[in-house]
Amino acid sequence: MGMLSYFYADMLSVDQKYIAKALYQTSVPCLKSWLRCTTELRNRCAHYSRLYYWSFPALPKMPKEMEVSGNRKLFSQILVLKLLYPDKDEWNNSFLVEMNSIVEEYEHDIWLKHIGFPQDWYRQLVK
Repeated sequence: MGMLSYFYADMLSVDQKYIAKALYQTSVPCLKSWLRCTTELRNRCAHYSRLYYWSFPALPKMPKEMEVSGNRKLFSQILVLKLLYPDKDEWNNSFLVEMNSIVEEYEHDIWLKHIGFPQDWYRQLVK
């Protein structure tokens, strides 16, 4: 992921704009921040690092039309994954179903506010 974010950052601006708009309906600064966030999330997961009560270094930029603002907690990082995920049906019927079951399984062990999850987290993550 790191190489992808660097590759995108080094592209010609006209190509960056085209990719951001055509594939993700967003701006170049938003897409750059999303790629940086997914890189950091991937690295933490790949090295078995803690996600609970963790503040990520990268702050995701959210499109103006979204009702939420990005922060440095896990929920914002997952929201970025939603924005980048290419298949809406797979996101809703596979990823979200599995994530919801994990949240339910550990609901007595974690406080969702410690990972930045709002009360309506599921609604916000449905595409």
